[in-house]
Amino acid sequence: MKISINNKELEAFVGETLIEVARREGFFIPSLCYSKEAKHKSSCMVCAVKNCATGQIIPSCTTLPTEGMQIDSESPDVILTRTLSLELLLSDHRADCDAPCKVACPGDFDVAMMNRLYDQGKWRDALALLRDTLVIPATLCYICNAPCEKICRKGDVNSSVSIREIKKELVLKTELNKISKPLRVRIFMDDSYHTLVIIDCRIFSQMDDFNSHFLYHC
Repeated sequence: MKISINNKELEAFVGETLIEVARREGFFIPSLCYSKEAKHKSSCMVCAVKNCATGQIIPSCTTLPTEGMQIDSESPDVILTRTLSLELLLSDHRADCDAPCKVACPGDFDVAMMNRLYDQGKWRDALALLRDTLVIPATLCYICNAPCEKICRKGDVNSSVSIREIKKELVLKTELNKISKPLRVRIFMDDSYHTLVIIDCRIFSQMDDFNSHFLYHC
């Protein structure tokens, strides 16, 4: 059957979706949920295109072409729909999945959540999260070799997020006696031998409610 995409006449085969026809012919249509190996759900709408005959915005990953169909994949309203769809997806995503920076952190620290709280100006909550997870975070910020920054996805675009600097600023910005959550140190060890070196324990004496649990093997 004959269809047109951006005023270019193309041949579409039975069973092909619009995104498959477009990509086969060299037209770029972005997508998130589309995969040839998976059932199409048209859930993200990032692959949206416009049916010129009806003016309707449709998902190209699930729409099958019909004879004479005219498709626009580059008009301003199509681009706007894709942009808004992506913004809505990101606005509802709270980094519940493990980000690369969290996976790379030896302390299993939720860097993405700290960055989110920091960006929202919730410095005390961000610092509470920091102190709740890491032992002596102010000191660790200086001696850590920052594997989280090395694997930061933003580095693929321009430069990695300065995670250590954010931690340092949080420690300096928030007064210790106004932390909204008590400090809790959790150290888990497996059957291998570990050595724990306490560099400075003065911070512990300043906490009203300090709970620590050490599981160790002799």
